Amino acid sequence: MPEGPEPSERGPLRVTLYSSRRSWALAGFGGVLLIGGPIAVMSGRGFSWFSVAIAAIGLGLLGTQLYDHPVRTHFHHGGVTRVCPLRRDEIAWEQVVELTRAARDRIRRGDSLLGVDPQREARLRGGLAARTERGRVVLCDAVEGRFEYDAVRALLDRHAPDVPLAALRPPAKQSPTTLYRRSLRGRVDDS
Repeated sequence: MPEGPEPSERGPLRVTLYSSRRSWALAGFGGVLLIGGPIAVMSGRGFSWFSVAIAAIGLGLLGTQLYDHPVRTHFHHGGVTRVCPLRRDEIAWEQVVELTRAARDRIRRGDSLLGVDPQREARLRGGLAARTERGRVVLCDAVEGRFEYDAVRALLDRHAPDVPLAALRPPAKQSPTTLYRRSLRGRVDDS
């Protein structure tokens, strides 16, 4: 076994962030509604190409959700692993230009009139995203807690010092993404 400092002194070896269940529930409900609604209409009124088209759109939305929306994201020594229900997406640190925030929603025009800094608010609205040569990839749809952010920063300092963390640090009152799960065990892993 190699000599060296304890894992907690070197920083975490792996950090796991979870997407919110609310986004999964809303997207799943929308897809099921777009599929089930036309099927119910066709069972009562007969075949309709319009109903088939709406059901196909719902099936496409549900398939996209299952293929590309991460349930959880692991940050580790080799890079980032997005775990989606139908696939695992590995992104090496060499491919990541920077870590930023995913835009959750558009900034309202009145924010500047109310004294809200629109750039700061925009950088805190969404979860982490990786900017790569291919484009921006959403890693988590929920803003992480402060200890999770600090763990990701420590992991970047240790394994990918060339990758900047351009996302602002969340406020102290921000709930961690581990609250979407039943326990905190193993979420910031030092082993």
